[in-house]
Amino acid sequence: MPGTLSSRNHGHFDNVDQRNIRAYFSEGGAQCADYRYLLEVPYVDRAGCETVSVVLKNPSRADACRADSTVQRVEAYIWRRFATCSSLRILNLFAYRATHPRDLWQRVGGNLNNAVGPSNDHFLRDSFQKSTYIVGAWGQATKASRGTRDLYRCRVDQVVALLRPHAEKLRQVTPSRGPTSDRNYFPLHGLRWASKRVCKSTLTEWCPFQDGGRY
Repeated sequence: MPGTLSSRNHGHFDNVDQRNIRAYFSEGGAQCADYRYLLEVPYVDRAGCETVSVVLKNPSRADACRADSTVQRVEAYIWRRFATCSSLRILNLFAYRATHPRDLWQRVGGNLNNAVGPSNDHFLRDSFQKSTYIVGAWGQATKASRGTRDLYRCRVDQVVALLRPHAEKLRQVTPSRGPTSDRNYFPLHGLRWASKRVCKSTLTEWCPFQDGGRY
């Protein structure tokens, strides 16, 4: 079973075509699945045909019928900043579903595969290939032990390697102020895109290959 999932109710963003959202889970479906690999979100009334993929840390309870606070904020931000985006694909470093960081880190344990999910890299590769733009949004390993932070960096390394063939597509959200250390390697988490600082943010080109990682 997935980690503890919040029961707080969040609707999807108003400009989302809610009848055609698609969620891809491991066995068990929306209620019982350990992993959510992809949330495919179409927008309404968009003349363009661009697709934007956003890579977060891990999924919580969002599915085709309901969002969570992070998904809702990402949906709104991408709709506002990409005027010709008609489809949003939400993916994660880890496909394991948990609302609280402690549940994710407990799941990681000493084995990344426990939290990554057996099909996650397949969905990442496929979405990167199909996307017009890819936005990094996984943030730091908050509330993780030192050993778990090391594993987290290993997982970031793995996903950065998957991003390398798509370097020209990469973007990140950059606040107007705040610390810059490791920003490229740990791009601002999507949950923070609604902060006052981010309201004055810029959407910039992103190159994670030589900032904090092995590339």
